[in-house]
Amino acid sequence: MALSKHLNPDQLIQAAKDHKGHVHSSTQHHADHAYGGRYGTDPIPKYRLPSKGADAEAAYQLIHDELALDGSPALNLASFVHTWMPKQADQLMMENISKNLIDQDEYPMTQVLHTRCISILADLWHAPSAHQAIGTATTGSSEAIQLGGLAMKRIWQEKRKAAGKSIHEPGPNIVMGANAQVALEKFARYFDVEARLVPISVESNYRLDPKRAMQYVDENTIGVYVILGSTYTGHYEPVKEMAELLDEYEARTGHSVPIHVDGASGGFIAPFATPKLEWDFRIPRVVSINTSGHKFGLSYVGVGWVVWRSKQFLPKDLIFELHYLGSVEYSFSLNFSRPAHPVIAQYFNFIHLGFEGYRNVALQDLKNARLLSRALEKSGLFDVLSDIHRPAETITMAAKAAIGFDEANVENYVPGLPVVSFKFTDDFKQKHPDVQQKWVQVLLRAKGWIVPNYELAPDMQDIEILRVVVRENVTAVMVDRLVADIIEVVEGLAKEDTPVHALNALQSRKTVEGHHGRLDPGSSSKSSGTFKMFTKLPQKIPDPFNLLGDQPKLAFRSQPGGIAKLATTRNISEKDSYWEQYVVLFDSASDVFTLITHNDVRRALYEAPENVATLIRVITSRLFNLVSDHTFPTPPPSSVSSLASSIIRSGTGASGERNTTKEVLNCIRVLQRVLPAVFEIESEPSRFEQEVLWKRVEVRPQDAAGQARGGASGAAGGAVEQASAEPQFVIEDEDESDDDEEGDGGARARAPKSPPRQQTSPKAQETTQKPKETMPSIAERLFSCLIDLLFCCGFTLPTKIQVDHYKINYVIWEKGVGSTTDPGPSQQYESNKTEVLRLLLVLLSRQIYTPPATLFTSPSSYTLHFVQNLPRRDVLTVLCSLMNTAVNATHPGSANVMGTVAGRLPYNHLLMKGEDPRTSLVSMCFQVLCVLLDFQSGTARDVAVEGQTSGPTAKTNAFRYFIAKLHRPADFEFLLNGIVTIFEDEMSSLNGLLPGSRKPVPYMVEAIIFLWKMLELNKKFRAFVLESDKAMDITAYLLCYGLEIKDKPEQHGMCRVLSYMIQGLSAERSFGMKLSSPLKAHLPQKWATVGNAGDFIVQTIYSMVATTSGSLNSLYPALVIALSNSAPYFKNLSVTSSARLLQLFNAFANPSFLLSDEGHPRLLFFVLEAFNGVLLHSLQDNPNLVYAILHAHKQFEDLGTFTLARGLREIRRIQQLKEERAAQAQGRGSVDKGKRRARDEEEGAPGDEKARLLQREAESLDLSRSADTLPDAPGRHTDVDAQTRPLMSPTSAETSISAGGGPAISEKARGKMRAAGRSLSGDMTGSLERLAASGVGRNGFVPTQEWVSSWQQGLPLDVIMLVISELLPKVQNLQSSLSGASASNAIIDLLRNANLDQVLPKPPPLSPRRFMWSDASIVWLTSLIWGEIYVRGMTPLGIWNNTAVRLFYVKHAQAQQRQITETVTNVVGGLLGRTESSQSLGRRQ
Repeated sequence: MALSKHLNPDQLIQAAKDHKGHVHSSTQHHADHAYGGRYGTDPIPKYRLPSKGADAEAAYQLIHDELALDGSPALNLASFVHTWMPKQADQLMMENISKNLIDQDEYPMTQVLHTRCISILADLWHAPSAHQAIGTATTGSSEAIQLGGLAMKRIWQEKRKAAGKSIHEPGPNIVMGANAQVALEKFARYFDVEARLVPISVESNYRLDPKRAMQYVDENTIGVYVILGSTYTGHYEPVKEMAELLDEYEARTGHSVPIHVDGASGGFIAPFATPKLEWDFRIPRVVSINTSGHKFGLSYVGVGWVVWRSKQFLPKDLIFELHYLGSVEYSFSLNFSRPAHPVIAQYFNFIHLGFEGYRNVALQDLKNARLLSRALEKSGLFDVLSDIHRPAETITMAAKAAIGFDEANVENYVPGLPVVSFKFTDDFKQKHPDVQQKWVQVLLRAKGWIVPNYELAPDMQDIEILRVVVRENVTAVMVDRLVADIIEVVEGLAKEDTPVHALNALQSRKTVEGHHGRLDPGSSSKSSGTFKMFTKLPQKIPDPFNLLGDQPKLAFRSQPGGIAKLATTRNISEKDSYWEQYVVLFDSASDVFTLITHNDVRRALYEAPENVATLIRVITSRLFNLVSDHTFPTPPPSSVSSLASSIIRSGTGASGERNTTKEVLNCIRVLQRVLPAVFEIESEPSRFEQEVLWKRVEVRPQDAAGQARGGASGAAGGAVEQASAEPQFVIEDEDESDDDEEGDGGARARAPKSPPRQQTSPKAQETTQKPKETMPSIAERLFSCLIDLLFCCGFTLPTKIQVDHYKINYVIWEKGVGSTTDPGPSQQYESNKTEVLRLLLVLLSRQIYTPPATLFTSPSSYTLHFVQNLPRRDVLTVLCSLMNTAVNATHPGSANVMGTVAGRLPYNHLLMKGEDPRTSLVSMCFQVLCVLLDFQSGTARDVAVEGQTSGPTAKTNAFRYFIAKLHRPADFEFLLNGIVTIFEDEMSSLNGLLPGSRKPVPYMVEAIIFLWKMLELNKKFRAFVLESDKAMDITAYLLCYGLEIKDKPEQHGMCRVLSYMIQGLSAERSFGMKLSSPLKAHLPQKWATVGNAGDFIVQTIYSMVATTSGSLNSLYPALVIALSNSAPYFKNLSVTSSARLLQLFNAFANPSFLLSDEGHPRLLFFVLEAFNGVLLHSLQDNPNLVYAILHAHKQFEDLGTFTLARGLREIRRIQQLKEERAAQAQGRGSVDKGKRRARDEEEGAPGDEKARLLQREAESLDLSRSADTLPDAPGRHTDVDAQTRPLMSPTSAETSISAGGGPAISEKARGKMRAAGRSLSGDMTGSLERLAASGVGRNGFVPTQEWVSSWQQGLPLDVIMLVISELLPKVQNLQSSLSGASASNAIIDLLRNANLDQVLPKPPPLSPRRFMWSDASIVWLTSLIWGEIYVRGMTPLGIWNNTAVRLFYVKHAQAQQRQITETVTNVVGGLLGRTESSQSLGRRQ
């Protein structure tokens, strides 16, 4: 007999308590909570109301701690309920938590939001009239199902009464599958409707079989429940097939049976994942649909929806009219009062996510569900019953063989919910008949996972299944871990000699408290599989292989002695054993980031900040000591036998060897997790940081001497400078020496110097007054320690280069810049390097918690220390190691799976999870490099040297300084080849015959920014690149990458970087000289052009401008300036390129574009300047462009006499033409249809939108229509940056330009130019004035004639008009005398031989416009770099997630469009009266 039948825990506890006198009671049940002594409260009764209340804080803490025993919602894979929303949604809900949805008079706006949600859902489900939709919010899909069923029942009753038939005999029935959720059966039972359950089968895919269901339909059937997503297996039931059978039934019998679709889960999956699937109101027989907002609607629990096709399907007598809440209100619900905040949360999701947002979530959920399904099937242990990972029946084997199978296209799979149902294979059950599948549920619960095991629906209840619901929070990383845990559990069960088989003899029970009031004391029940019971098993059953779960980790998360103690217990001593678990418990970075959250640290900072300070001190002290410990690093197992021996020793209880490497890594990981929460504290810098991390402690002289002998870090002990006799470093001060060190000025290599040591003798120290000696701060020691770890043999470097007992060896990681030797392969240490660099990046990330306005005045102390106070040796070793590793991305010595033959197979990245260690290391190296080379805050700002442009020094930023000092051609060749290889790999991923067969380069963004910094800082490298044969290749790669990402809003920040890089390169003469050469780079076919490099640049820039519909208007100035800079070097431009330049001119000269913004005329100015550059420097070499200019002579002539009145008349003419066309279209159809077409165009399906975009792009290529390309709808344009929104980069012009700044012109030429001083008509009618003030300008700008005159007379049209006046008559004569091809050839020959040297002015000296840095541009790039790092850090660890970043905005909605006036001003200077580019920064704080 079970022991639990004799002992009652409540009685035992009561008897064991202290009692006054001799009074004992076994009938009282009290909860003595942990804080009763602190708050002075009495024990709280469990089952009755206490006579005296408890303090609010005590009550909160008591309930909070009890609820901590609940499972983790993130690991609850049994539930469909969504468990996370953005913090803005949380805030909205808390602000409205007291509102009652039923009180429409008191909260009218809440009711408006409710109505909008109904309309949105009706439109999503294709209701005939979404604006007249009828529906209501409910507390969930269960109530919604009841309402839908009630409506069908009432309509059936009305029909029966109208026909004179009874509604009681035989009574109504409703048909549904036996797999129906309990809510559907509740309706039948609660409302006296016979539930006719249609049996399911394997053949019917465990769901409703429509043909079999028809056997249950008769004249008393009120409707059929069709489930869009079975809760058992996730299958969609065939709504359309069921409707067609019911149509046939009605035609045969005259009985109309409606369908209610239970879309509790599928209602928010099918419309987004498979929009072509017909299941909703597109099927006429579907009269109502319900769904759960708190499932895949992505809202918190408490909201459901039901929508009817139209009012006729909701009987009026079910709607109640209320008069006692202050107005006449209507209600149709089972509840009366209900909270309003769930509805508000649902509306938040609708406007926050939109169609694309919901679609992305649905596709990701299905993708991860397919991943889990395939993994389980491939294990050979399970059969998967759900079908979402199986190809749809419409895709035949022949088609797959012919066209291939796109695994990423969800349309190619059987539609269904992201649910994975699986069971043991028959083969496994035959081999292991004693293993019960339900054990898997219990064992997974011990690991934290909640995966239910239950029987299928009636008629198939002999089959047990395990089910996983893949929600938004179930990432690919979690799937990976889940599969590993499932396999580990099942393999453990399969081993008969393992102790887990003792589970077969175990019986568990529910607590007495759970049965209070209905079971006698001492009674018991069968096992419920509760986690509380299972946590006791390891005390009884040995678990050497950890088959029963990571229980210490689970305890750390859930028990009072774990992470909770950090905030709940004040003043924990540094010597307390509590801290030990932070060093030895975790096995990976994911363990740390999962078990310790930012909220945990944040709570501790507010409730027990001294504990966080102690944690940092303990962890850093432990780290310093470990690095100097002779047992660090722990050597890896040298053989399989040694590994097995270590496992046996740990399993038998023998003391295992200490793993100091693991302890060091855990120290690093804990700091990675804790420091971001510390950095986000509001004060700048916070007092906490100053006291804990930067405070120097006074020490005694002997301690100071010891510290001096111990080096900077005080952790690593001795170190060697070099690994070999040959010195590594070859970076020198070629033309100058540092002030603080000797400069040999020679060309020979030299080793870096150590930091200066104490020079005075002990006697001299005694005679002089001794200054106070202090120990380095924790932050300083931490930086030194990290540098030691980066060069620690056996941890980050091969052990073979260790010299004697000196494990710290400052050698460059790989051969390349500054090093002629290769330390050897170190693949096994790459993950350790990544961990150390990640902590270094976290320390440098203090910068992102500073607002942009104070970036220069409040620099990060961490980054300042790192770039200014490190010894030269450390700077050079770190810099060269990072560069060589990053650029050596495909170094043969770093072979990994991605570099093997298998790694080069198509689609290999789809089979390999995550990034390999080498890729992660290269990405981290690039990120650290970009941060260090970008840093210019505070005293790290570049300074002007000897009247030259500002630049870095060794005292401002040593990393920028030494990058600028690189000069060896071999180093330049190494860097250039490495960067080109990276770009070529990216192009290969875009240029494959099989789309998506190769993974894009994950660190492409960082590589581009690194290249920009190299070109900016090192003039010799820039010259080397531009003089090399790869200069145009790099330009082509950059432009192709820009074309590839231009349609991705999250990459628009990078598009801006590329535009400024191209502008900077175009200002160099070497760049221009190569424009006439052909391109050799292998580019994606879709971006390839015919002609030379100049043709490619013209056509790609045109594509960037013309195909983005104005969304990248902030890039136009830099791109058009690049054309202007390059124009003097253009030769032999093709017909296509010439047409593209003229199309840009026509677009920028269009009145509706010119007059809409103050900065738009400058774009026209730059295009005209580009034409002038060609005509003055290479007219004979570009006959196609000259011919295009002559062909468009009318546009140039009109521009010469352009006035505001003329422009407004043209705008009015275009508007009237559009209105006439609209009126004609409206006359051909009804008003409603016209509105429907407009809405369809605006909110149509993604495929329709794509077709329209392609059509618009095709239209933009038409020269006759190109004027309308850009200004068609400027109000629609949006400036969308990356996933984070960095500030816009302004630039200033290097040279000023004015109308009078042109070359000297001969008298003959003057006679042929336009009259610059002619009077311009300023006559304007009243209607034109109103038009100018009401809609032409954007953002309040109103054009005036004075403004038009200010720029119109300064347009550089003179050279163009001279060419037209000289050549146009000759061309017209040829056209009149010749015809066809002969005329065209003759004209080209004429233009190729035309000599206008006597007519045109002498070409002026070239003065290209360079990109110029300003405060605002520096802030912009810094925020862009950190924004990219932030996004990269979101997965898999989420390093900075949910912290209060202040440098940039984590974007949740599209930003308002930036005015192009600001951008133009920033790029070309203050020609428009805005000379300080920092103004734009001030407006965007």
